[in-house]
Amino acid sequence: MSYESKSAPAHTPPHEIPFFRQHDPFAKSLIDTQAYHPIIHPILTITLIGLLIAYTAVRCVQYVDRPDIEEFNLIPTETTAGLLLDITITCLSGAGKCNNVIYSFSYSTSCMGQSSYSYTWNAFQTFDIKQVPVCFSNTEGAQFEFPDLSAGTPGVELASVARIEVRQGTMYTTVDVERAGIKTLVLGQTITHFTNDTTSIQPFLYNLQYDGRNINTNSAFIRLRLSQYSEQYDITRPGSVLTILSDIGGAAGFLLAALKLFTMFIPYHHTNEQQPYVPHVTTKEMPL
Repeated sequence: MSYESKSAPAHTPPHEIPFFRQHDPFAKSLIDTQAYHPIIHPILTITLIGLLIAYTAVRCVQYVDRPDIEEFNLIPTETTAGLLLDITITCLSGAGKCNNVIYSFSYSTSCMGQSSYSYTWNAFQTFDIKQVPVCFSNTEGAQFEFPDLSAGTPGVELASVARIEVRQGTMYTTVDVERAGIKTLVLGQTITHFTNDTTSIQPFLYNLQYDGRNINTNSAFIRLRLSQYSEQYDITRPGSVLTILSDIGGAAGFLLAALKLFTMFIPYHHTNEQQPYVPHVTTKEMPL
């Protein structure tokens, strides 16, 4: 008996083609007699990959070079720790002519680990005081009292007889001590919180107040105070790696949609007319 074999055309029956394969915009059609030219698929694939790599590179550069965001606030100085200042006092009237000076501070609560202190220098020329604590208070703080200044030049009551230098970090300011003068040196501070969890505190001259004159023209007072409010800057760098990954995923979806729309303007490549689907049939000669 003769042996006969018949095969269907190369096209796959529709019910055997996976759903996503049927809707693949880059694949050659499996069920239609017309399809895109075979070179379209690799061109679109390479285009998609190239654009996605370029977008990824741009987003990575933008992430590395993203600018810091600076947020400014005014905060009550009483919520801050305070300052430690270095002081230098110099007599301008000559050695031994400034007699004495009384340095003291007193706080109802601890300021930088200290509450009160007092010390007197006699007949000074120049002396330094390290780590003078200054905290915010309406009535309390550090002060320098000059109870018995030299008369100096006759007839010149307000001539400067001493000078106080105040330093901390890059801040440097001076206050002249004048007979019968009462002054208050008010300092502000800028507190900066950085993204690496470090904090910088930089004082600055906020104001120099002239509070009046003493009845005793041979005495003077210089007070140190902090301003009521301090400047605070919070520096942050927004964004994360997860943000970059989500952006890349969104870009991939957008590029797929854009290339799909682009294929609508690509003419079809016509193939031979498709024959109706015929199942594969095989016959054999059976032995008698």
